[in-house]
Amino acid sequence: MSKIEFTNQEKESMVEKLQSYFEHELHQDLGQFDAGFRSI
Repeated sequence: MSKIEFTNQEKESMVEKLQSYFEHELHQDLGQFDAGFRSI
């Protein structure tokens, strides 16, 4: 299976989207470290 790699810009975009989702849908604050960790 090939390794999937993302550019820094793609990672930043995913982190922002995860943070927004957690805040608006789950009413939880997802810190920068947590969101970055989850997007790996």
